[in-house]
Amino acid sequence: MTTEQFDAEGFLRNLLALGWRWSGTVPGLLVHPTDHDFAVRYDGPTERLTLSPELEAYIARVIPTPASRGRFWR
Repeated sequence: MTTEQFDAEGFLRNLLALGWRWSGTVPGLLVHPTDHDFAVRYDGPTERLTLSPELEAYIARVIPTPASRGRFWR
């Protein structure tokens, strides 16, 4: 568990700026503009974000690259 401070509302604003949209049927659910399986649920009172299982699986496949390495680092 991370102990860093996280600005959930700022993160949601960034997603909205990237084209994500609030669901018209489910309150607090932000969906990807083209793949609605990718979603983030926002719980306002606790300021917690929950990822959809599909988005969580997609993020788990991301390979972190050190900042000092180039794009094609192995």
